[in-house]
Amino acid sequence: IRRAGVKSRRDGRVPQLQKGRKGRNAFVNGLCAALKRHHLRISFVDGQRMVQRGEFMDEVIGVAMEGSRIFLPIFSKSYADCKFCLSEVAKMLEFKGLILPIFYDVQPSQVGNQRGPYEIAFEKHENDTELNQDRVVRWRTALKEAGKIKGFVVMSEAETG
Repeated sequence: IRRAGVKSRRDGRVPQLQKGRKGRNAFVNGLCAALKRHHLRISFVDGQRMVQRGEFMDEVIGVAMEGSRIFLPIFSKSYADCKFCLSEVAKMLEFKGLILPIFYDVQPSQVGNQRGPYEIAFEKHENDTELNQDRVVRWRTALKEAGKIKGFVVMSEAETG
């Protein structure tokens, strides 16, 4: 559930949901359905609004998150491969809203310490000559912070047994 601001019918905007780029559709769909049953409206979900040519990623993300007070980043094995996801989590931390991370098939320490699939993804980002390395440092810092936040660890059946 990646970029999804949730709006309560009574309270206005509430959470921002975020999922990794590949998959987790059943999990994300189930979570969105549960939030809707509790009268929370998802205002922005991964894949519904991508950056168009000529737009600046951080501006698009900022507009999408504006007004949200709760963010639900879903960290998955492929999360760090997605530059958009990394920019989003950095922006979530800037907004200073309530962040409730979900670690889907990864451990918080892998996210915070950039180990396993996160380490591999960051090696690629650091070797990308077209990518501003200040942005990569910003992403690393954001993941270190996010990895320290108490959240929910969800392991798929494939991972548990």
